[in-house]
Amino acid sequence: EGLEDEIIRRIEVGTVSFQPPQSRFITAAIPTNNFGVNARFEVGPILLQTLAATQKGSQVAERVYTVGQTTSQPQDRQLRDLDFETGRFFWVVDPSTAVPGYPAVDILTLSTGVIAPADQPAQVRVYRYRPPQSQSEADPNLGGITALARPNSNAPGVGPVRWQLLIQGTDYYLDPSGLWFALATKLDQNDYLAVSYTTAAGTTIGSFPSEDRGQGSTDSLRLIVEPKKGPEAATFRHEMRQIYRVAGADLDPTSLQVNLSVNRSERPQGQSTTYLALLGLASSADQNVFDRENRLFPRSRDPDAAEVVRESYIVFP
Repeated sequence: EGLEDEIIRRIEVGTVSFQPPQSRFITAAIPTNNFGVNARFEVGPILLQTLAATQKGSQVAERVYTVGQTTSQPQDRQLRDLDFETGRFFWVVDPSTAVPGYPAVDILTLSTGVIAPADQPAQVRVYRYRPPQSQSEADPNLGGITALARPNSNAPGVGPVRWQLLIQGTDYYLDPSGLWFALATKLDQNDYLAVSYTTAAGTTIGSFPSEDRGQGSTDSLRLIVEPKKGPEAATFRHEMRQIYRVAGADLDPTSLQVNLSVNRSERPQGQSTTYLALLGLASSADQNVFDRENRLFPRSRDPDAAEVVRESYIVFP
């Protein structure tokens, strides 16, 4: 380290760091843990700093952008089988009793012809209850509909509490089959979800309320989501666990490439087919290519879904 009147103020050898002055032009983090030589010089009012080093440890990943009519950035995502999308996709009915063939069911090709009229929803309403997090917090369900929700007639219920009536086409997308729906935003981990619907046979599950009747209300709902419950709960089967998030609304579908592997292998041992084909995700023309037209949701033939679900998902059959 030099004296105050010397041009060479300081020379560091070893682990050094570069500390630029604050500037609105520097928007990325400066890498640290550089090993090399750092020198500072002062000539009159001018302060110079030079750095010659190689980086060890943390390192900013290289990012590549393609600039044309739009600016795009390729991204690689790796998801484990247990990283499915939670809190978004739900069955209206109990699929284990109402949907033939469950759990080997493709929700994108459901046919209402195989559903019994007593189980086939004709009109569906979805309700959400958000418990207050503290006594001082304002009730997040003000203006809601007072009702008691049960998973079935023999199970204990939630309420009577005020339930927010969600708006179809805004808060959730209802599949044309009426058997399942997707929320526009992910359900909070402490929220409850319930439904009420009329069936093709003319029966009503719940009281199908649309207005609040006050404290003495006898309205009822079918509870389908309870927070922090496991497979022992009757509501467990209502949440779907075969759907994986790909990207947001800025995805270019034609650029999507999907690989499915087990133990780093894309083919089952001793077979010529791929896991993509084995699990029904491959194109009919090429078993190595992901079927974007049919397995990427929302699909081009689901315009109503695209207005509500503004992200892209891979749906396993």
